Amino acid sequence: MPQVAGFLMAGFGAAGATAAATLGGGFAIGAAAAAASTSIFGAITAKLLASVATTALMTAIGPGTTRGGGGISISATLHGEASPETLIFGLYATAGHATYVNSHGPSNRFVTYVIELCSAPGCTLSRLMLDDDYVDLGTTLHPDYGQPVLGEDYEGFAWVKFYDGRQTAADPMLVAKYGADPEMPWAASAVGSGICYAILTFRYSARNFNQVPRWLFEVRGVPVYDIRKDSTVAGGSGSHRWGNPATWEWSDNPALIAYTIKRGYPLPGGGVWGGRIAADDLRPAIWAQAANACSTQVAIAGGTTERRYRCGLEIGLTSEPAAALAEINKAMSAEVADVGGSWTLRVGAPALPSLWRQEGEPIDSR
Repeated sequence: MPQVAGFLMAGFGAAGATAAATLGGGFAIGAAAAAASTSIFGAITAKLLASVATTALMTAIGPGTTRGGGGISISATLHGEASPETLIFGLYATAGHATYVNSHGPSNRFVTYVIELCSAPGCTLSRLMLDDDYVDLGTTLHPDYGQPVLGEDYEGFAWVKFYDGRQTAADPMLVAKYGADPEMPWAASAVGSGICYAILTFRYSARNFNQVPRWLFEVRGVPVYDIRKDSTVAGGSGSHRWGNPATWEWSDNPALIAYTIKRGYPLPGGGVWGGRIAADDLRPAIWAQAANACSTQVAIAGGTTERRYRCGLEIGLTSEPAAALAEINKAMSAEVADVGGSWTLRVGAPALPSLWRQEGEPIDSR
């Protein structure tokens, strides 16, 4: 099967099934949540393909095969083509989509998960949560597995590596450990260009680490356009340019996220997700005012302040942009209207009236 874009793996076929593998005395990994399960030994066979339009991962799990050896027990749900690709905006915690799982080492004591987090580049990993608790990550990188998870429960048994979608080469550990795998090789061409993904590695210990934890990744989402920072726009000042997403920055400002979606978010491969509304129909002064209103500092308990409105969300690319915009509008208490062909919005409570008139008072119409 030729490579079309992004990841490409050999596989079999059944989309969206649960894979399970049981070997002697090892992990019980994940949860069986999909419709079917397949018992295998060692690596789980799966198929990872990239959409030509979005270069995003799509996966499927195939019929079971068996091979001997090992000391690890695997039960994991891999998401197939039925799972929509996603975008993350603002600050959001996601479990992602597990798209590949395999094991290596003596008695298969090391298990590897590849987890797709976002189908566009530019995200950053803020924090990692394991079994409902945030964990600290070390700064001294393991040469193969990346940042170590610190703490009594995890140190020496868990690592994480993060790619922001701008990578130009396949992960060297995946190629080294699984490039020659007879059932599911990880090829050097499996770069995952345009895809934000993480690799979790766990080491089994019968006494100290015999269960793979649940995970959540707190992610700072894709960059967005800030009309206030574009010096080519009236009232703007800065280097942001709509036609150059490389100049955009991360923000959890709901007005900026809504503006970007209304204009249409560019996807890897040339696609666009969003409203495709012309810039002339989104008046800069109104949207800059809305962004400023969201950023206004308000007092909170303890004598500190915080920004008035923030948001974070994960959006499936099969969903309607209007549905996502409706949720963002809730986050900033916004009212949106189409006035004379231009989209306007008011953020927060209505402004005070500019004119008071009591009943019976004459109106000067001059």
